[in-house]
Amino acid sequence: MEKQEKKSIIIIDDDANMLRLMNKCLAGYQVATAINKRVALKFLSKRQVDLILLDYEMPEQNGVELLKELRQNPETKHIPVIFMTGTDSVDVISEMKSMVPQGLLEKPLTKEKLLFAVERVIGR
Repeated sequence: MEKQEKKSIIIIDDDANMLRLMNKCLAGYQVATAINKRVALKFLSKRQVDLILLDYEMPEQNGVELLKELRQNPETKHIPVIFMTGTDSVDVISEMKSMVPQGLLEKPLTKEKLLFAVERVIGR
């Protein structure tokens, strides 16, 4: 019987503690992390992933701007994205939803909410 390859996820978030915590929660997946846009784009230029978990608030560029860039690239434009945010700003949430992500998670995240959102988009 062929071994099923784990689904792969990249988490893009500037908070190292959040990256560690989410990595633990997603133990059943192959997880890569990126602390900024540059690291994320370099990784995505070399590897395919099944899902991008993308923080909205980051220092160099917000998540919406990064997603616009990813959607312009033929290699990354079809990768499903789930936004994560700690804000409840109607304008920010509206901006994220305008990008038609596959999900939107509010921080602080619970393991259950994270796994439910991920499994809903890419399965186990």
